[in-house]
Amino acid sequence: MQCLRKIGHRLRSQVVRPMATARSPRCSGAGALFLLCVFSLTSPATKCTAQELPPGQEMPEELQKAAKAAEALRPDPDETYDDHVSRSEHITLAFAALTGEAVNPLLGITVRGAWIWWQAPSAQRPQLPWYVQPRIWVPMLIIMLLMLFKGTICEALPGAKKFLDALGDLVSKAGAVFSLPIVLAMFADSFSEPLGEELQVAWAWLSPAAHAAEAAAGAAPSGFFGFLGWVVSLTLGLIVYVTVWLAFNTIDVLILICPFPAIDALLKSFRIAVFGALLSIREIDATAGLIASVVLILFSTLIAGWSLRLSVFGFIYSIDLLLFRSEPVKADNPSVKAFSNTGLTSLVPIRTYGTITRNEEAKLVFTYRPWLVFTKRTIVLEEPAAAYAAGIGLINPYIVKPGSDDEFTTMLRLPPRFSGHEQEIAAGLGLQGVKDTSIVRGIRVGLQYLWALIAGEDYRITPPAGGSTS
Repeated sequence: MQCLRKIGHRLRSQVVRPMATARSPRCSGAGALFLLCVFSLTSPATKCTAQELPPGQEMPEELQKAAKAAEALRPDPDETYDDHVSRSEHITLAFAALTGEAVNPLLGITVRGAWIWWQAPSAQRPQLPWYVQPRIWVPMLIIMLLMLFKGTICEALPGAKKFLDALGDLVSKAGAVFSLPIVLAMFADSFSEPLGEELQVAWAWLSPAAHAAEAAAGAAPSGFFGFLGWVVSLTLGLIVYVTVWLAFNTIDVLILICPFPAIDALLKSFRIAVFGALLSIREIDATAGLIASVVLILFSTLIAGWSLRLSVFGFIYSIDLLLFRSEPVKADNPSVKAFSNTGLTSLVPIRTYGTITRNEEAKLVFTYRPWLVFTKRTIVLEEPAAAYAAGIGLINPYIVKPGSDDEFTTMLRLPPRFSGHEQEIAAGLGLQGVKDTSIVRGIRVGLQYLWALIAGEDYRITPPAGGSTS
């Protein structure tokens, strides 16, 4: 270190002072900046200022700009390591909070808003942000309490389960849309300012000397980095929120299509457990909370396509059920909305939303858009339309491919709006006819057997054609 300081003093006495005295135009800003950086590293007292020049002489303009640039790159003496750590921790906590609120938006906003409002002194509560005021989180709390009574209503009215599950899925989606600006505002308020500071520091260290000199002169003010922090925060928050929310909205859709209340309770408990785990990890250690959030985001990204298809399926399914929609099929121009099923998994992902039609060769054509927005794609089923049949479902119809021993493969699943129009679908698409699915047939046989027991009659199950009595 003593050797470096001697070199710095020698360079200053032999190079800088003659240049300052002669005001040589050959001294470039980059070279002067390099020398000043060397002096600042070798000795804290070796600053080339106007005070060191002979009386009546001023520092050349290029050296003044370079000095300002070097001063801009110098760390703030008032900023300590603890300040930097707390800023990074602030970013980590904001990111972890965003992920937790995306898991369950209604619960996240209610818990966070009520906690901030409760902890604030009474005199400061009116000055709190709008998204933590009781007028925001109290209605959400009431909605969640009403949803808790859904199980009690289902026990009293078993037939109402599907409709209440459909209502729950729509409430979840509406809550996510309503919560989006609140969550983004919370995230931006906590994330944008420290992020803008980090971006400004990165700009100062990574930009060339000329840009650093412009920054010191005010060409890139701190307000720009504050605005940039807001833009990055909103964009990043939107992507993370939508990705994670789609993954956990599948729980509401699975509850909708699942007929077993016990599984419903397990799925709800899983979502609450994930939310509680993220909250607990974040409070224990900010870095661990960030790692858990990143893992959850990566997992949600991997299943994003499946989550989107299932979410669209749940939305259309719920709308048709709650509005009692019924859509007949035109015989002259049949076009039926459908979701791909297990019979088409080799060609298209399951539950892809599209339209089924018949072409001039009397074959079924499935048209869809990847991710709902990209260019249309078509799939032509290999066998003629007459090889398929319209299947009667308990709530929605199907298009199936009959096999041996009264078995079938489900090719497409139609929305509930087409329930009761199976004959029109078969005639319009040129299918071989209408078939009962095994579930509907099993329920019908079970009801007939139960009625025979009540009436005291001898009931024998009639096997399907080609089958045998067991």
